[in-house]
Amino acid sequence: MPCTWFRMPDGGIAHVRFAAARRTRCAFCGWNFASVECDFEIEPGITCDAKMCASCSRPVGEDLDYCPDHAQFAARAPMRMPNTRKGLIEAGYMWIDAGQCRGCLKRIEWWLTPKSRKIPMTVNPDDTLTCHFGVCPDRLQFRSANRRHAERAHGKKPIQQDLLSLFDDGIRAGKSIKPKEAK
Repeated sequence: MPCTWFRMPDGGIAHVRFAAARRTRCAFCGWNFASVECDFEIEPGITCDAKMCASCSRPVGEDLDYCPDHAQFAARAPMRMPNTRKGLIEAGYMWIDAGQCRGCLKRIEWWLTPKSRKIPMTVNPDDTLTCHFGVCPDRLQFRSANRRHAERAHGKKPIQQDLLSLFDDGIRAGKSIKPKEAK
C-alpha cells in the first residue's frame, strides 16, 4: 500500500496510508485496462465517454475513437463526394466519357473512382455533378440481383433460366452433350 507523510499546520507530522487508484477495466471486454474513451457525440457537446481498451476501440479519424456500439454509426455515415469536376479530379477521379442513361435518358458523365470503378454522374443545371445511382428512377434495373428480381416480378425469365431450359430440352430430346477430349 502506498503511503505519504504530511506536515500538519500545528507542526506535527502525519503518516497516511491509502490504496492506489484503481485502474478501470474495459467496459466491453472487461479483460484489459481502459486506455481510451469513446468520442461519439451523443448530443452537441456531449460524448459517450465509455472507457475501453485499445483492442476494443474503433479508430474513425485523427485522434477519434468510437466504442464498438457506436462504430456502426461511423460505418453508415454518408460518403462525402465532390460535386464539381475540379473537386472530383482533385480527389483522384478520372473523367472517362459523356453519354445518356439507358433507363431515364438523362445526360450523364462516366468517371473512374480512385479505386478504379466506373461511376455515372448526373450533370445538374447549375453544372454540379451528382451520383446517378441516387437519382435515377430506373436504377434497380442496372444491378444484376435487382434485374433478376424485376424480371421475375414482371413475368420474364432470367437468362440463366432460359439457358437451363434449353439444356433440359436437349436432354429430353435424347441429345447428349459430351465434353471435348484432351488432345
